[in-house]
Amino acid sequence: MMCDCSIESGDECQFYQVTHPKARKLHRCVECGEIIQSGQKYERMVMIWDGIWDHFNTCLVCAQIRNDYCPHGVEIGGLREQIADCMGFDYARPIDDEDEDE
Repeated sequence: MMCDCSIESGDECQFYQVTHPKARKLHRCVECGEIIQSGQKYERMVMIWDGIWDHFNTCLVCAQIRNDYCPHGVEIGGLREQIADCMGFDYARPIDDEDEDE
């Protein structure tokens, strides 16, 4: 299944940097909401929008999904919704026992 879940955004940031550090403390993934544990690698985006610094921490699973399926951009924090709209399922939702029988 192939789908480009990218969205076009008119806003351009003045600075953008992506690193993949190892967490020294707990973080929460901006996309799926899961905890990034101390010692885990994660993706850290640092940006300046309209002169204001901001940063976003993303687990490596969500970062890979974003890179593979939204190569032209996605609204930060909106990956699950974009993937659900495009592919018809929530990749971060646990499978219920009832769903396994179907």
